Amino acid sequence: MATMEAALFEVVETLDLYISRTTTLGTKNYPGNAHWHFKRTADEAGCLDATYWPEGHVFWVSMRNYEPAWVHEVEAQMHRALAERFPTSAS
Repeated sequence: MATMEAALFEVVETLDLYISRTTTLGTKNYPGNAHWHFKRTADEAGCLDATYWPEGHVFWVSMRNYEPAWVHEVEAQMHRALAERFPTSAS
């Protein structure tokens, strides 16, 4: 089975996104987490956020409600693609 990060990067490539920023969220609540901002182009408004916390076995994608339409569309595509790779009863 693919690792979460490997699967995420495969999906990101398929969706023609790039990582505009790699960072972490607060390490007090999520020690060892990885957090990414994804964009389609450098000059386009909006970004899609993803966070993976291996210790807690948790991955989430987030976007603000005011993000442009492309972010909402890509989030849905990313969700479907990752759900195919990691099927659960919650998908």
